[in-house]
Amino acid sequence: MYFSEVLATSWGVDIQQRLRVYDAAEEAWYPLEGQEVARRKRAEAEAEQARTQAADAEAEAQRAYARAAEAEAKIARLQRLLQERSESDRK
Repeated sequence: MYFSEVLATSWGVDIQQRLRVYDAAEEAWYPLEGQEVARRKRAEAEAEQARTQAADAEAEAQRAYARAAEAEAKIARLQRLLQERSESDRK
């Protein structure tokens, strides 16, 4: 590991013999450009998947709400019919 006074950074060779910048405070190598791009693409793909799942869940919730509203309307209709029949049977 070598420290550059001019750049105020630590430099070293990783296990794959690549010259890398080392973050002594984090005790880790800074990511290589390709690694950072791949990490960002994975994060973007995961975010898109989460957005898609959220949209699917929202659509399902709306369908469930519509089914519940239909069921409530049917119950109200049946209650009215039952009420009408009960009233006509009393006459």
